[in-house]
Amino acid sequence: MENAKRREVNGQFLKFVILSVSLVTMVNNTISVELGSIQEAFPEASTVELQSLLAYPTLSMTIFVLISGVCVSYFGNKLILLTGVFLFTAAGVLPIFLDDFQKILAARFVMGMGTGIFFPLALGLITDFYEGEERAAAMGQQFAVGNFGQMSALLATGLLSSISWRYGFLVYALGGAVFLLILFFLPDKPKKQKEEKKKVRISKKAFGVGVIMAFYNMIYLVMYSNVSLVMKAEHIGTAMTVSLSMALMTLISALSGVWFGKLYSVIGEWVGFASGMAVAVSFAMLIIADQPWMIYVALAFLGVGNALIMPYGYYHTSKASTPESTKLSLAVTQALLSLGSFSSPFVIDILRRILSQNGDRFPFAAALAGMGILNTLLLIKCLTARKEGEQKCVF
Repeated sequence: MENAKRREVNGQFLKFVILSVSLVTMVNNTISVELGSIQEAFPEASTVELQSLLAYPTLSMTIFVLISGVCVSYFGNKLILLTGVFLFTAAGVLPIFLDDFQKILAARFVMGMGTGIFFPLALGLITDFYEGEERAAAMGQQFAVGNFGQMSALLATGLLSSISWRYGFLVYALGGAVFLLILFFLPDKPKKQKEEKKKVRISKKAFGVGVIMAFYNMIYLVMYSNVSLVMKAEHIGTAMTVSLSMALMTLISALSGVWFGKLYSVIGEWVGFASGMAVAVSFAMLIIADQPWMIYVALAFLGVGNALIMPYGYYHTSKASTPESTKLSLAVTQALLSLGSFSSPFVIDILRRILSQNGDRFPFAAALAGMGILNTLLLIKCLTARKEGEQKCVF
C-alpha cells in the first residue's frame, strides 16, 4: 500500500516535470503586447520588420525541430532538452542589453533555435510515457500548462514593458527554472523503452494533419502580429490592455485545454469543427471591435478555439503514426507549424498588395476568410465520415 502510494506520488511528480517543459513552449510571442512600445523605440523599423520579431523565431524553429530528432538518437532526450532550454533562455533575455534592432532580430532567431530543439521533445515525452486516453488527457494538460506559462508571461510582459520595452524580455528567464527541473529530476527515457534501429518514415496521413495545422497556425499568428499595432494606431487602450486581453485568452485556453480529453470522448471528431468555428467568431469580432471589452470577448473565443484545436491536431498526428515514427511525425508537424507562423506576416503583406488593401483591420478579414475555408473542409470531412459510419474529420 505504502509502495503503491510512493509510486503514485513519483508518477505525479514525473508528470509535473514533463509538463513543466511546456511552460516555455508557448511564450515566444509574449512580446507581441509591446510591439507598439518597440515601434516607438525603433521608429525606422517597418511594420513587417516589427512583426519579424515574432516571425524569426518560428523560422529557426522550422529548421531545428527537424535537427532535434536526429540529435536525440545520438545524445538522448535529456541533453538535447537542456541544450534547447539553455539557448532559449540566454537568447531570450539578451535583447535587454541590445540597442541595435538587427541584433535583436538575431537574438530572436537564436531563441527560436532553442525552442525548435526542445519543443518536439515536450510532446515526445508524453508519447513516451503515456498511451490511449491517458495520452489524450496528457496532451490537453500539456497545452493547458503551456497556456498558463503564456498567461503569466503576458501579464509580466505588460507590467515590465510599462517601465521599459527592454524589461519585457525578462519573461524568458522562466526557462532557467525549467532548466533546473530537467537537469535534476527528468529521467533520460522510460526504463522499459528499448531502442531499435529501424528506417522511420512519417505517414501521409500524419503529414496531411501537419499541413492543415500549419495553415491554421498561419491564420492564428495574425492576431499576435496585429492586435497590439491596431489598438495603438486606433487608441483602443494601452499596452497593459493588450496584455490583459491576451492573458485572459490564455487563462481561458488553459481551462479549456484541460477538458480536451473529456470533450473528445463525448463529441469525438466534431471537436475540430467546433473549435474552428470559435476561432472564426473571434476574427469576425476583431474586424469590428472598437472598445477594449470587445477585444476581450474576441480573444476569449480565440482562447477556447485554439485550446481545443491544437491538442486535437497533435493527437491525430500521434494517432496516425507508428510508435517508432511518432517523434518524427511530431517534429515534422512542429516544423510545418513554425513555417506557417513565419509565413503569416509575409502572406498578409502579399495579399495587401494583390488586393490593394491598406486598412489596419485587413489581416483580421483575411484570417476570417482562411478560417472559412478550413471550417468548410472540416465540416465536409465530418459529414462524409458520419455517412460512412466513422468519426474521422482529419485525413
